[in-house]
Amino acid sequence: MVLICILFSGFKITSEDIIPIFFSELGVEIRSIPSFDDTVKYNKSSKEDFKFIFLDFKGKCYCERYLNGKLYQKGNFESSIDTLKRYVSGRDLTGKLSSIKVQRYFEPLKNGEWVTYKNGKEIKEVYILGIRQTTAH
Repeated sequence: MVLICILFSGFKITSEDIIPIFFSELGVEIRSIPSFDDTVKYNKSSKEDFKFIFLDFKGKCYCERYLNGKLYQKGNFESSIDTLKRYVSGRDLTGKLSSIKVQRYFEPLKNGEWVTYKNGKEIKEVYILGIRQTTAH
């Protein structure tokens, strides 16, 4: 135990070490996960909210999407296989471009059964690693 403390005593986690999780089709980015199996709430707008229960740091999770306070969609995401990269710009207080960096991120894939509640109907779709297999009404 002492050896572990000595090894990690100089180790610091910076904002550059945290790899965000980006759900592209939802337009949601989660920058940190406090702990596994806890509910992470994300407010996207006054009409759209999300609840995530993460199972790892690469995006494996259960997701619920709420529109106007009502459950609209639910299902699971599978972990991202690897990180992807994108350009991110930094701006100073005046809005002037100050830097451009390459940021790594995880992008999980829909997996398993997804249910969408629309017009009083339940629409089920089955995904295997992001690819829709079937739709049943």
